[in-house]
Amino acid sequence: MNNPLCLVMLACGLTMTLAASQFALANTNDALAGDDATEPATRLPQECMDSAAVSYLKLIEAMDWQGMRKRLASDARYVDPTMVHYNRPAIDRTGADAVVAFWRTSSEESGTTLIKYAYRNCFETAGFHVVHYDIAVDVSGEYWGINQKQVTIPGQVMSVIRIVDGLVAEHRDYVDYAGADRHVESLQGNNQR
Repeated sequence: MNNPLCLVMLACGLTMTLAASQFALANTNDALAGDDATEPATRLPQECMDSAAVSYLKLIEAMDWQGMRKRLASDARYVDPTMVHYNRPAIDRTGADAVVAFWRTSSEESGTTLIKYAYRNCFETAGFHVVHYDIAVDVSGEYWGINQKQVTIPGQVMSVIRIVDGLVAEHRDYVDYAGADRHVESLQGNNQR
């Protein structure tokens, strides 16, 4: 994404998405519950749902690491620059095996038992697929400092996935970690009562 126009368009899209985040987060639980009247996925064009990018995201959602590996180019790259929210370096992995190892290891370390996505919007241009979705992840309460065996952490993600020759060449995530933190803090507060 060295093209300045692409960066400007992405920045504008992310700005508009962030401005709508409070409304979207208010509807996250309804969307993830699968209510047909509110579930964003029911409004998306079929070509979006059938896209190589969404097919790849569905493999992550299913925690199908072997399937995910088959969809990645050998030199694929995964980046999450928003990890700096936690005063940590951005996640940056290169090579299909390194990308899969990151996802598998992160899931194991956090005690993740379920990942669920509800797709809100997506579009493709010049091989770049931009996908906006809500996420709910069931993880170990202990991992987040919550005195419960499992907790569900909701949030929002904007993924930009570049497809080359039918394979994922690059996957960038922009995650609303601040929203996830607010939810975790509310769960931690409930534990203290």
